[in-house]
Amino acid sequence: PFVVFGAMVMAFTIDVPAALVFVVAIPLLAVVGFVFAGALMERGGMAAQIVEVASMLVGHIRGGLGIVTILGCMFFASMIGSGPGTVAAMGSIMIPSMIKRGYSPEYAAGVSATGGTLGILIPPSNPMLVYGIIANVSISALFTAGFVPGALVGTCLMFTAYTIARRHGYKGTMHSYTMAEFGRALLKNIWSLMAPVVILGGIYAGICTPVEASVVAVWYALFVGFFITKKLSL
Repeated sequence: PFVVFGAMVMAFTIDVPAALVFVVAIPLLAVVGFVFAGALMERGGMAAQIVEVASMLVGHIRGGLGIVTILGCMFFASMIGSGPGTVAAMGSIMIPSMIKRGYSPEYAAGVSATGGTLGILIPPSNPMLVYGIIANVSISALFTAGFVPGALVGTCLMFTAYTIARRHGYKGTMHSYTMAEFGRALLKNIWSLMAPVVILGGIYAGICTPVEASVVAVWYALFVGFFITKKLSL
């Protein structure tokens, strides 16, 4: 709403037809939608479920909590496309956990902050949305182009986190899980893990636009928060 209002004020100032301004400004509402969806996912427990699965997967490795943080950032960024939102969601969960297990506060904050920057690359990236609108470039094409660089940067960050953790003697969770336990965790958290498939799948399949996908993300987060995790309430 603030984006559209600001665009209207600009239109009257420089004498641009209001209809043209609405055509340009409405796609920017996707940014608002994804940020709001991210806040709902964090409060609804979806971020915590992602961390749980990532921790079972790589948490036992030396420096595993740092790797879990970056892996969680990659997954959460693929749901909301916001760097600051990703840092807030993952940092609020992982920073206290890392400090409790003997990681330095500087390391914990640094891993969370750098992991959050993946929200710029991994779809549905909010900066890509803004760039696509301004430059009149296909947003779906930009999203497709962001997968490989995002995965590459994420892998490099995980390797860096492991190297620094090994140098400082930071340990993992010291507990390995069986495939059966991991499978049960996947089934338990399947609604959170399916969020990127639902959100991005609709865009790539041509079912919905990025703006409509942001609305789907909000409703999906509300559904999971109220009926699955039951962490949200009126």
